[in-house]
Amino acid sequence: MFAPYLVRADDVRLPPNLTLESKAGFAVGLLGLVDYRAPSPLVYRELVWMPGRVRAKREDGRVARGYFVGKMLVDDRRSLAAGQELWGLPKQLARFDVGAREARVECEDGRARA
Repeated sequence: MFAPYLVRADDVRLPPNLTLESKAGFAVGLLGLVDYRAPSPLVYRELVWMPGRVRAKREDGRVARGYFVGKMLVDDRRSLAAGQELWGLPKQLARFDVGAREARVECEDGRARA
């Protein structure tokens, strides 16, 4: 499940090769809670924050577009390792308590987020 959020463009920090797509000083960010279940090779939960859609100019002159991943919280060490080592994603280990109408996420550092 993903929910859109308006994000102040000035608050988004991106690598230098990316440009935020925004209008009137705001971008559309996405917050997603994903519950990977069998037959997925890994069964785990993930909270992902994407503060906005970005674009980057490719070497061939074309423009690539997509969402920038600002933070990912996962409750599985294998997903954490694969995401960090293979994909370079900003994954962090967390514990999830997911109810019918709300979710509570606690990071490794003990601070609750969500």
